[in-house]
Amino acid sequence: MNPPISVNEKESLNREEQVVLSILEEIEKNPKTSQRNIANQLGIAVGLANSFVKRVISKGFVKIKRINSRNIHYLLTPKGVYEKSRLTYRFLRHSFRYLAMYRQKTYEILAPYSEQGIKDVVIFGSGEEAELSYLVIRELGMTLKGIVDPDHAGEKSIGYEIYDLNWLFDQEALGILLVLHSALLNDSFESHKDDILSRLDGAPILHIEI
Repeated sequence: MNPPISVNEKESLNREEQVVLSILEEIEKNPKTSQRNIANQLGIAVGLANSFVKRVISKGFVKIKRINSRNIHYLLTPKGVYEKSRLTYRFLRHSFRYLAMYRQKTYEILAPYSEQGIKDVVIFGSGEEAELSYLVIRELGMTLKGIVDPDHAGEKSIGYEIYDLNWLFDQEALGILLVLHSALLNDSFESHKDDILSRLDGAPILHIEI
């Protein structure tokens, strides 16, 4: 019998575990898949995919069913089904906790300014974190003036056009610049930080860091 999934396990997956989970998901979805297809799906080299496939087979997560001399099918074993469930649980648990933490952190950062009557917010960054921040902005009765992300200017996020830095510098009364965690991680803010600081004339710049 497989042991119960422990809630005390690490809440995030390392790179190897992410690859193993992706391979198990791909094999469950398509037993006829090839190592080349797995490599394409995961965005890794075929040789690396081959190494990982051998690893999941050696661990008993996957077995090979030979159809003929040229074709094989990959099948998840009961142990492989359990491992996929275990890794999925850890991944989702981490994801949900991260989203909850992110929203709470955003609220804690913005609430004091809302209480002071500062209501206009510009988000620096885009994607899922922008959506979470927008929900908090509305919850606090604040107003989203715009979204700035030089790497995605011209695209849309939560129904708003994403602007470049020129739009940001053209704003006479900015309010608050809320810098998302992802923008800090990928250096899209840091690479423009000096220019932004010199042009915003004392507007609060708040960083969401998790």
